[in-house]
Amino acid sequence: MKVLFLLIQLIFILPLFYQNQNKKQVDSLLSVSYSKFVGFQFAESSKLANEASRLSSSNHYSEGMVKSNLYIAKVLVETGMDKNALSYLNKNYDEAYYKTDIVSQIETARLMGRIYGSLDFNELALQQFRIQLALSDELTDEKKRNLFKLWAYQNLEDIFVALEKTDSVDKYLLLQKKQLEAFREDEVFNELSILYANKAGTLIRKGDYIAANDLLNKSILFLDKYQSPYR
Repeated sequence: MKVLFLLIQLIFILPLFYQNQNKKQVDSLLSVSYSKFVGFQFAESSKLANEASRLSSSNHYSEGMVKSNLYIAKVLVETGMDKNALSYLNKNYDEAYYKTDIVSQIETARLMGRIYGSLDFNELALQQFRIQLALSDELTDEKKRNLFKLWAYQNLEDIFVALEKTDSVDKYLLLQKKQLEAFREDEVFNELSILYANKAGTLIRKGDYIAANDLLNKSILFLDKYQSPYR
């Protein structure tokens, strides 16, 4: 009787054990994939994310599927293969994890917006970036909420630059400045550098090259001060 009870336990426990091991393996692959992406090692990042996707699919691991799709799409967007990235992002909409995870929804909207912007579908891009902003407002973590809203303002500004809508560009530059006040300088030096560079861009378009040059120098100073790899 005891042997039978043990066998029944093993029947139920072993699949759970292997499932947990699989999840750990997927999470580890995705963590390394992200590190490779940040280090501009896009081929390696994509390879690891594809392996994570394969394992997630075979074990019906929804979180792994969503994150794998996002990581693969990020690489494709950065390497100019925007249309291919769309197919990976579209897969997320039916995933259970995606429907409950705001960060995944924000990232999907952000990437969709970037893709539409690169294809000159500016109204669709604005729609996605506004979704990104609205979802960012729902985050309960204050620091994450402030950071995601900042990125949404940057994306919206980019589209209005393309549309040559100066008032809207100025509006979102101001919103970025206010948003950055919620952080320490060392936390957002790259974003501060971007802000000053973009402000310089508006001045260049207005023909004020001297003031633009001052802002570009300030932009570079932030990168030098914190030894940014983007220098």
